[in-house]
Amino acid sequence: MDFRLDVDELGGLINDRTKLIILNSPQNPTGGVLTKKTISMASHAAIGDRDIMVLSDEIYSRLIFEGEHHSILSVDGMKGRCILLDGFSRLRHDRLAYGLRRNARRLGEHVARLMTNSNSCTASFTQVAGIEALRGPQTR
Repeated sequence: MDFRLDVDELGGLINDRTKLIILNSPQNPTGGVLTKKTISMASHAAIGDRDIMVLSDEIYSRLIFEGEHHSILSVDGMKGRCILLDGFSRLRHDRLAYGLRRNARRLGEHVARLMTNSNSCTASFTQVAGIEALRGPQTR
């Protein structure tokens, strides 16, 4: 098994009830990285005639040992329909993550309710570490 996304299969699974596609690249536990071509093809499956959001889990984007990271957010027309999940935990072991979404108001209340009920407050020292991580060098 090659552990690669079959974009044709993905396209065949999308129907009128599909609201969200979740992409994970680089992938855990295989370490597989979606190619630029696969990312582009997946974006076309999401754009189509339907209003489908894409949740792009890119938490391992700075831990690639072979190949190159490509984000679906770099594809024309995708920024407005993507939610990016990333963080510092895999690079600095802080266990601090974040989610980004353009025009997030319509999702903000729902995400806040989810986080309130699924996580306790992030420790203050972890929040300070996250700020320092953003200010510091962005290399490995």
